[in-house]
Amino acid sequence: MLLCVPLFSRDVYAYIGQGRLMLEGMNPYEQGISALPNYYRLGPDLMWTEAPVPYGQLFLWMASIAVGLTVVQPELSILLLRLASVIGVVLSAYYIHRLTVHVRGYPARTLWLTAANPLFLTNFIASAHNDSLMVGLALAGLYYCLKGSAIRGVALATLAISIKPIALIFLPFIGLIWAGRRAGWSRKLFYWASTATMSFSFLALLGWMAGIGFGWINGIFDRGSLWIWYAPVGLAGGIAAAAGNLLELDGGQLMSWVHRLGKIASLVIVVWQILRGSYDRLLHRLAIALAAVVLLSPMIQSWWVLWFLPLLAVIGIRDGGQTKAVYIVTIFFMVYAISDQLDVFPYMHPENLAWPLAIARILAATLSLSAGLWLVFFDPRTKHMFHSHHQQASRRLQSQPTGTDYRA
Repeated sequence: MLLCVPLFSRDVYAYIGQGRLMLEGMNPYEQGISALPNYYRLGPDLMWTEAPVPYGQLFLWMASIAVGLTVVQPELSILLLRLASVIGVVLSAYYIHRLTVHVRGYPARTLWLTAANPLFLTNFIASAHNDSLMVGLALAGLYYCLKGSAIRGVALATLAISIKPIALIFLPFIGLIWAGRRAGWSRKLFYWASTATMSFSFLALLGWMAGIGFGWINGIFDRGSLWIWYAPVGLAGGIAAAAGNLLELDGGQLMSWVHRLGKIASLVIVVWQILRGSYDRLLHRLAIALAAVVLLSPMIQSWWVLWFLPLLAVIGIRDGGQTKAVYIVTIFFMVYAISDQLDVFPYMHPENLAWPLAIARILAATLSLSAGLWLVFFDPRTKHMFHSHHQQASRRLQSQPTGTDYRA
């Protein structure tokens, strides 16, 4: 996967374009990739060429270095950016293990559900998504805070934010860990303020050094009007739009309201998890907050699931329904990613090739779904994972951890 062409996503081509903008002295937060000559030949998806950039200052700096060192040679630029993603995978695996040991869970099982998960490997290596660095650094920051090294933890979490700012969600929980188990509101407010001051001071320094400021704020709050059918909020918005159009109402406006309600609901859940709950369940609360941001978005990408899956695995994905859910989600996204990426209409002449391409996509989806069903019901090496007798055997093999069981 390290040496193959990018699979399942074209985001890495957008990274190259944003790095090239930096080299040309332009601010990616203010100008899109379309400002570059021959930008279309760089390979980015057209929908992202004018979209606000949702990446942090450090990552844009890294992209510019990768593009500069390779003299805008796409294959070599991809290799350097993929190496950065592999570093993120290594960090993630290492700190998933350390966090699981810290909460006295089952490290081997946790690593199989996360770092060895094909969804994890394809999105973070084959697709070269920068989310791997964000996740690895954020988990590292969380670990060091739990071990009593709060300043190091805040620094690492800030580096995660400077890769992809969605990691901001980690900061208030890190502040709570720093404040301690018996902290009152005044102490919590003090450590929240201390955490925010340290983090944003460093981010401001990075923005000043790179000459691009805090433009990622526009990207993180503007998810655009994209939606997808398997996202619950996206599906609800699509149904509302269809019903509104049938009733001769403004379907687009109805969809926008549904999407906005989803965002408001996710914000309420995040704030509730920050403000309410026991100290012993801080990791649970953080996982719920991240899951709410993803699951209540009108658009869900497969790599977004990996923002919170490591935390769920660390605190304990139970045998039975929870483990099966991980299997099914993994199979679904692998199947969907394989078939959906045959959407190459922008590069063809639809009037001549529309039907052949549509048939190819249907064939790919059918074969992928058949492969998934084979794994679940027929393959003798995997079907047992979906049946209760396997779950019971797995429980018998696991030794009871000592001390507090954080998975309960």
